[in-house]
Amino acid sequence: MPQANRRTVIVIDDDAMMRKALESVLDANGFEPLLFESGEAAISSDALETATCIVTDIVLPGMSGFELCELLTRRGHRLPIVFITAHDEAAVHAPAARARAEALFIKPFSGRALVRTIQKIRDETDAAVGPLPANGDVE
Repeated sequence: MPQANRRTVIVIDDDAMMRKALESVLDANGFEPLLFESGEAAISSDALETATCIVTDIVLPGMSGFELCELLTRRGHRLPIVFITAHDEAAVHAPAARARAEALFIKPFSGRALVRTIQKIRDETDAAVGPLPANGDVE
């Protein structure tokens, strides 16, 4: 099984400007964003095997962010998920809580807050599995 790269963050949003903005914020803070415009594109990539978390819009063409989360759970993936959305409604909050989202950000949101959330996820992962080998060495 591939080893997780705790700097890689999968970003899924159908809005190209939002993907670019998230890429800039994450890149500037030492993360390696992998950008996808749909959940279908993300699940067909190898990125799920090595990423530290997923940041996904909820409302997407095709598979929604919630449907993506359900599919990943059925397939045994346990990647932490951060939902982002422009829809601040009860119909969004309850499903996000049921999906055990790490966080729910309502657009527009603070890039710093998102980065802090992802850093927390990475730090918790580090604590759970230990540090990555130095210099790319495999233990």
